[in-house]
Amino acid sequence: GETAIRGKLTANIDLTSVESWTPMGSLKQPFTGSFDGNGYTISNCTIDSTVYRENSYVGLFGELTGTVRNLQVENIKINAVNSCVSASSVTTKMYAGAIVGYVNGGSLLYCSVSNSSVSATNSGSYGVCHAGGVVGSAANATLTNLVCRDTSVSASAKYRTMTGNLPIPVIPAGRLQAASWARAIFRIWYAAAIPSPRAIPARSKPRAVPAHALAA
Repeated sequence: GETAIRGKLTANIDLTSVESWTPMGSLKQPFTGSFDGNGYTISNCTIDSTVYRENSYVGLFGELTGTVRNLQVENIKINAVNSCVSASSVTTKMYAGAIVGYVNGGSLLYCSVSNSSVSATNSGSYGVCHAGGVVGSAANATLTNLVCRDTSVSASAKYRTMTGNLPIPVIPAGRLQAASWARAIFRIWYAAAIPSPRAIPARSKPRAVPAHALAA
């Protein structure tokens, strides 16, 4: 699909009839546009994905370099597997989040996830797995007022896993927002570790995540 569009929801969307959603944005063609949920909800989405690539990005949006804002997501079920077989010197990566798999220099603003589950597996010998309730991982990104509640997150990889509550693989409701690592150590970044949505003052400004704090 088109990944440079400027779109705005005008009603709730129920994706029950879609057998398996294809993420908007990939490594070769990230989502560079602007999507405004306008306070509406996308619900009942299933993503059942098995890929054979060095890097895979799974969520409503795969790789995001543009902007997604004001979106509510409810009852999204993700089961993502990367089965890429690579040479021992090549690390394969899986990024999975309910709204975005990987925010790469983009912005994710005023969004929420509820009653959902994210399960990510990287079965490669040198596989790394990033999983999060709202976003799997981010670098040079702006993540502002993100809320995750009643959502479970699990990650499995032969080499290394990254979730927002290490070493526990399943994240209780409202805990995990984003996770990444830098300089070969685990580092957790909480965007909003709160159990339920809360009102955000209009004067609140987006908080930029510096390049050195989050690394892909």
